[in-house]
Amino acid sequence: MQEITVLDGLFKILFAVRQVPGMFLRKKSVFYLENFIRGLSTGFTLDGRQNHQLKQELDLLHQFDLFLQQKYFYGSALNGYSGLYYQCDENEERAFDLFFQELELYLNQNVPRGTFFQEGVKHDNS
Repeated sequence: MQEITVLDGLFKILFAVRQVPGMFLRKKSVFYLENFIRGLSTGFTLDGRQNHQLKQELDLLHQFDLFLQQKYFYGSALNGYSGLYYQCDENEERAFDLFFQELELYLNQNVPRGTFFQEGVKHDNS
């Protein structure tokens, strides 16, 4: 596993969106969240000032996307976070919540303890 330094920028923004989705997205929706994430990722990627930490965060987010695709069996047939939407009986708000539940689980399992800076995410492993 690649060593992850303090994850602050990208993930700090995502967890802020979780707390007040209406401020960032207009409404609590997995599809609005997906568009926001794609725009944010694209902007960070195109920014010539991209640093090593940001590259790590973007790579981790990409790995999380692959994890979701595999877990919810979507990808070629469904686009984006549609698998979450259908998993939640086509409820955008519940799919939004599921995204963040899965993100916390993924980060807890894949980011070494003590390297993740986010007060909303607790590491269960000691």
